Amino acid sequence: MRAPIWTRTAAAAVITLLAACTGTARLTNAWLSDLYHGPGFAKIIVLGVGEDGATRRLFEDSFTASLNRAGVQAYAGYALLPGVGDPTVEQVRQAAQHTGADGVLVTRLLRVERRTETTPGYVRTVPAYGYRGGFYGFYGRYRAVAVVTPPSTSSYDVAELETNLWALDADGTLVWSATSQSFSPGKVSELGNDLATEVSDALKAAGLLQGPKG
Repeated sequence: MRAPIWTRTAAAAVITLLAACTGTARLTNAWLSDLYHGPGFAKIIVLGVGEDGATRRLFEDSFTASLNRAGVQAYAGYALLPGVGDPTVEQVRQAAQHTGADGVLVTRLLRVERRTETTPGYVRTVPAYGYRGGFYGFYGRYRAVAVVTPPSTSSYDVAELETNLWALDADGTLVWSATSQSFSPGKVSELGNDLATEVSDALKAAGLLQGPKG
């Protein structure tokens, strides 16, 4: 029997985040399957980037907290799957059976691009007054002074990530997919918080999350 698509992808999705980026994380593209007609997801397993344990925990905790606030029961993958490497298909299946999860959210790093920006130099004129011999030597004659600002160059990293939501059905249906970008080097926890909020809001707007039941 052929393994579902989501399990084959999840097994290769947890990779090393070589350059964590933070600041403004934003979704750049999003896709919603027109073949999925199921209800919103109530229980979701989160698998995040990073082979080192600390990175993975920070990232998955951010997504779990954000989904929980949206009314979904979310489970951090590190709490369910042993080790810090790629989970096996069987391990993910067992985690789904143990939690009763109906979806798995997988985020992976696509690329990190170094960008360079150059700001051109410019000259501005500011007023100045002449002084001669202390206070009593002030003669108040206006003159202009040219202030020169040289060109400057700055470099920063842009991380592009992909987040996929898979249904834990027999076929492992890909329900929703999005790419996102985050700018400037920083902490993984900050990247996770920014991206988790963006993703949770998008999933909720698409009707893919079951809210709290009153």
